[in-house]
Amino acid sequence: MSCIRSAYIHIPFCVSKCLYCDFTSFSASESQIDRYVEALILEMRRFAEFESIQSAGVLPALKTLYIGGGTPSLLSNNHIFRIVDTVRALFGFVPDPEITVEMNPNTSGIDFLNSFIEAGGNRVSLGVQSLDEDLLASMGRAHTAQEALDAIGLIQQAGILNISCDLIIGLPNQKIDQVISDIDILVQKGIRHISVYSLSLEEGTVFAQRYAESIERLMPEDYERKMYHAVRNHLISLGYRHYEISNFAIPGFESRHNSMYWSASEYYGFGLAAHSYVHSNRIGHIEDLDTYLSNVTGNPEALVSECVSIDVEEEQKEFFLLGLRMIDGVSVNHFIERFGKLPEDLFRILEKHVSDGLLEHQFDRYYLTLKGLDFANLVFRDFV
Repeated sequence: MSCIRSAYIHIPFCVSKCLYCDFTSFSASESQIDRYVEALILEMRRFAEFESIQSAGVLPALKTLYIGGGTPSLLSNNHIFRIVDTVRALFGFVPDPEITVEMNPNTSGIDFLNSFIEAGGNRVSLGVQSLDEDLLASMGRAHTAQEALDAIGLIQQAGILNISCDLIIGLPNQKIDQVISDIDILVQKGIRHISVYSLSLEEGTVFAQRYAESIERLMPEDYERKMYHAVRNHLISLGYRHYEISNFAIPGFESRHNSMYWSASEYYGFGLAAHSYVHSNRIGHIEDLDTYLSNVTGNPEALVSECVSIDVEEEQKEFFLLGLRMIDGVSVNHFIERFGKLPEDLFRILEKHVSDGLLEHQFDRYYLTLKGLDFANLVFRDFV
């Protein structure tokens, strides 16, 4: 059996839905949240028991745990402690694990943070998105710029210095100097990891409906690309390592959990709408809360909405596709160690992408060029 060392837990609750968001999230009452946490803990216990029987022994200790959403910081202090503590009891953690919780600025609280830290939490991913009030309003964000800065101070006051902040680029009426200013403020605040995501129009969102007829009204693509490279160059000049298409970190503060995804490693997923990659199977959970709550106690199999078995050919493609998201790219030697074959023998398209200047093949690695960063989806679609 494969050795799984990471877990993701989904908390689907939010104060309100942002206009660009297509994640499974919604508002809920305190009693619904209570029931969800109880169901989540039961799901984890049942799964761990099953895995222990299948592996005929103690499960490998986890290296990373990521609690995302939604807005996990809507949970009570007791909820967050019990969730992390349950994972520790069922799976265990290696020394110095990375345990992350997502927070929104308007739902951050010192008591929640203290409970998270007491349970072993040591990293926060904060949904800042922008420090411009007009842009925040245009996205439907429920917090102000000052609340975002106050939340950073609160997290640091609690004792967590490993903080990641999300920013979005490509927003309507957004200017390059606005994003650069946001970055400078975050850097001055001591933020060591910054994720910069290009806005995408996801089906079913308010933004998709609003801009469906005229994508250029959102932001001309050439300006969005100019913004991306300005951000990239600025962060690199400040000492941040550009280690994945959308992610920058002071060396040593890269996201270990997300790096696990990009290395095509397997992971557990728990909760409503969570996804797992377990024993060469990609598993998706149902997205209806009532169905989840009613079935977790009686019919755990009913929690699964899809299960796709990944064959070796598909695994090879995923390994390459995910690896190319990393700025260092894909190691040919690692590919050979895992699959026993040269990637060039499997993917004839590599030569064309190198010839077109989208990929570089140097020494042991294939990686995206600067031009390739702008046309990454053209490369990725050849591995889907």
